Amino acid sequence: RVGSTVLYTLDGALVSERSAMLHTVPLTLAPGTVFRYKAVAANALPSAEGLVAVPRYRHAERITTLAMDPRALHSDSTGIDTPGLFANNTRSGKVWERQAMLDVDGADPMSVGVRISGSGSRGLAKRSFKVVARSRYDSPAEGLPFPDDTHFSEGILRADASPHAFLRNRLVETIVQRHGLAVDVQPSTPTALYMNGRYWGLYRWMPPKDAAWAKAVSGAEAVDVLSGPGHTPISGSAGHFLHARDALMRGAPMDSLEAWIDLNSLVDLACVDLWTGRADHDLNVRCYRPRQPGGRWRWILFDMDLWSPPEENSVERMCSASGPEAPYLPQLLDHPELQERLLSRMTVLHATAFARSSAGALADSIHAAHEAELLADHIRWDKELHNPTPSVVQASMQHFIAERPKHLMEHLAEHSGRELRSVVIEVPSPGEGMLYLNGCALPPGKQRIRCFSGVAMELKALPAEDSEFVAWKGVPGNGPSIRVDLARHTNIKVHFRTLVP
Repeated sequence: RVGSTVLYTLDGALVSERSAMLHTVPLTLAPGTVFRYKAVAANALPSAEGLVAVPRYRHAERITTLAMDPRALHSDSTGIDTPGLFANNTRSGKVWERQAMLDVDGADPMSVGVRISGSGSRGLAKRSFKVVARSRYDSPAEGLPFPDDTHFSEGILRADASPHAFLRNRLVETIVQRHGLAVDVQPSTPTALYMNGRYWGLYRWMPPKDAAWAKAVSGAEAVDVLSGPGHTPISGSAGHFLHARDALMRGAPMDSLEAWIDLNSLVDLACVDLWTGRADHDLNVRCYRPRQPGGRWRWILFDMDLWSPPEENSVERMCSASGPEAPYLPQLLDHPELQERLLSRMTVLHATAFARSSAGALADSIHAAHEAELLADHIRWDKELHNPTPSVVQASMQHFIAERPKHLMEHLAEHSGRELRSVVIEVPSPGEGMLYLNGCALPPGKQRIRCFSGVAMELKALPAEDSEFVAWKGVPGNGPSIRVDLARHTNIKVHFRTLVP
């Protein structure tokens, strides 16, 4: 505006009349520069602060920029991203929150608060950040933007700093979303983070798994949200959950359990925890329910990076816990009907979502899509983290995907006392029709499926538009939908017939 002057900083610091420079001549912003500015004039309020960030590298990922006073970031006594005099990196709460400017992939920059996020990861050099939109920072009233056009008052820049974290988390997140598993995951967007113009590595931008997000996911006006092994309420109360857990502990009938718990969610949580052999499954626990009549508990899946070796007997480990803990595997396996539901679900997932042809191809595609940024991140943090290269991580994931099913299915068979057998199901081409196992589409071709004796499952044949169902071969049944113990058969095929116009 007329009569105003522009003040600016180039080191990320807040623009103030005491610390900023006066803009008088055109500036050339070199790569790696972060330019904070505002207009001031006598007898007028200063303008909103602006931000221009120039990345040092070209990226395949989105780019997120944080600009904040270097003293607020690295000062020995007050900086948040440094051990400091007071182990600053371990500190939490509003006192350890700092003002910053945020630019998410070229959107309008906004003033926000930033603090260190996470628990054990705070001790790593590459840390996660929580970003908050608050009136005290003059943040936008609608909150922080996310790629699915949602807005929340808080967001997480997840560091994924352990050796396999990014690829493992992305793989499980994508499996859950593509195959419709009944657990909830925070949608994350890979982004290259710049801090005060310096490349900070590959991060994931995601909403926090709090009450606001749970309400958005469930469509409920109010929710109870519990966190951790102690079921600590972060919204509402734990009373309803404790009644639900007690019913599970005493082996209540299925209809009673279904009234308290979304059993599909609990079973899918158990399946993922068992497949990955997640070492910290008992600590990384969060569940929620709509706080309304009929509201049932569902589980949120997160921090999926600590997988076991493929041969580890996770069944025995989880069943030998000293007390009840999610995913309550002993209770699932001791309850006759829940055991059958768990084993049938594991059979289906090993034939679809966890199959080597599916999970292996997905792991390859995720690695290929982010390979350049993963390598740049590895180079950026190699001296501090000493992690393996992305290609080594990818090879280890493929080994796990190939080897894990054999061991896990054998461990489940041993613990449940059921025989483990194989059946070949010949699945027709999509032009003829589809074949579903417990509601999940099987890929075309001959599928060798390992299954448990005495577990009934549903096979459903759905003919293509110009075809009709004729008969089953190798298994009794007359209609297109049958229930069958797969372990009693060796080869199953469905016949379709093309309709004549």
